[in-house]
Amino acid sequence: MATPDPARWRLTESGRRRARLWITGLASAGQLGAALLLSRAGSGQIWEPLLGGVLCAVACALVASSRIPWRWVDIGLLVAATLSVGGQLLTHDTGAPLPPSVQFAGVFLFLTGFIVLPVGWGALYAGGVLAVYSAVLLRSGDLTALWQLGLAGLLSAYLSAFGRTISAERAEAEAFERLALTDPLTGLDNRRAMMARLQKAAHTGQPVTALLLDIDRFKGINDRLGHDVGDEVLREVGRRLRAAVGTHGAVARWGGEEFLVLLDGAASAQATGQALRQAVRAAPMAGGVTVTVSLGGAALREVGTVGELLKLADARLYVAKSSGRDRAELSVPQLHEVQIQTLA
Repeated sequence: MATPDPARWRLTESGRRRARLWITGLASAGQLGAALLLSRAGSGQIWEPLLGGVLCAVACALVASSRIPWRWVDIGLLVAATLSVGGQLLTHDTGAPLPPSVQFAGVFLFLTGFIVLPVGWGALYAGGVLAVYSAVLLRSGDLTALWQLGLAGLLSAYLSAFGRTISAERAEAEAFERLALTDPLTGLDNRRAMMARLQKAAHTGQPVTALLLDIDRFKGINDRLGHDVGDEVLREVGRRLRAAVGTHGAVARWGGEEFLVLLDGAASAQATGQALRQAVRAAPMAGGVTVTVSLGGAALREVGTVGELLKLADARLYVAKSSGRDRAELSVPQLHEVQIQTLA
């Protein structure tokens, strides 16, 4: 059985924005619909759902604008909800019990305050909300509601602290996962990450091409100029390869002075190979050295497995280097010739 991929269930930035758009949009529609039904029923208590619907509609419009950070939208909603509930508490008849909707609003403010605000400010905000509610409930003599609201506040604080702990642990796990899949010198994908991409492409039948590149005479750079210059050359080659590939593929440091580029089906291997070689030798790098690369490429459609794909690309890289370096080889040898050489 295949192992579930946790990344599959993580929302991307655009996914989170769409989720919030749906939530605020549905909340606005529900509130405005309730106000309409109350109006048709002849009820005079339509201003609460009407105000809530308008606030949610404004929030939906703000979330749709990528220029406004979500945090400011959340804080703005919290301020608006606080003012709304505060107005209801100020206009409440002294001695009369609080309506259930207003009591529920207090629980909502507790939860929202702990979620939106940092821990310290969230606790301070929750304390202020509890103090105001306590004053109102003590005047009405509703000690049961006061106890229940205080319990809700404690539960909100606990859930917030628990949720923040889980979020921190998840962020730490994701950071370790990124480190495990990233080459520490160049910041590119490492061999493990690229192998995962290759296996996924082979499993799904994507028409990809692998280009295996090797920096020509890299050992001489290390010997003459030192490993610090050699490391900077590796970083700069990685940057130039990534810029040249763009959105048409992925780049990984395969090992040592070798890089592997995985191109999607829309990219031309011949044109991309030429662009990669030109990008690398376009300008001198650290130490004033001009660097060239040789590359060998193979398409997944030429082979049956990822292992054969890599073996064929490596064989063609060897041909490119033995034919004078600073060149690309995408057709010679064929897979059956490599297999015969291996058997021999």
